[in-house]
Amino acid sequence: MEKAIQYYSKACDLKDGEGCFNLGSIYELNGYGVVKKDLKKAARYYSKACELDYDGGCVIFLAREDGELANKQEVFQYLSKACELNSGSGCFVLGGLYDDREDLKKAIQYYSKACDLNDKFGCSRLGAMQYIGKGVVKNEKQAAEKFEKACKLGKQEACEMVTYKGLCELGHKEACEIFSLEVLCESSDQKACSMSYDKKKALGF
Repeated sequence: MEKAIQYYSKACDLKDGEGCFNLGSIYELNGYGVVKKDLKKAARYYSKACELDYDGGCVIFLAREDGELANKQEVFQYLSKACELNSGSGCFVLGGLYDDREDLKKAIQYYSKACDLNDKFGCSRLGAMQYIGKGVVKNEKQAAEKFEKACKLGKQEACEMVTYKGLCELGHKEACEIFSLEVLCESSDQKACSMSYDKKKALGF
């Protein structure tokens, strides 16, 4: 590991973003017994990785909203950079931050880009907002396409939504109710999430 640290340090000095990112990871964790855990150094290396256009260094801040590595302003800054670098996850999380602030226009913008970049979470969230008309013109056809894309990209919940929607169209009332709740859940309605869970459990789904 000591040689790896030397290698990553040299790579980072040579402006290799991935090298800086790997070095940041080592300092964020326990240092693998070679270097002491140092969150300030970790933040510095992640920041440098981001500046060198390595999207992982930008996205890493999405899990650090507690201020351990970055303050909220920096979180927005680095996620914006990640999204500019075509990181689907960076765009999705950035959309979520704007969603939380009820800036729905920007939330939709970033969810849409995340989906275009094949981020399954971005597609599913965008689909939910299109279905209920939250921050965007209601469009059930486009919403269904987003759920199907999210499913193909591997989001199990989206696959279940596609199934419930199909059953609903065949006249299954319970499936219609569950689908509606799942859509609301996907749009961050926690009460709907609980109601959907209870209903599926009661029906044995």
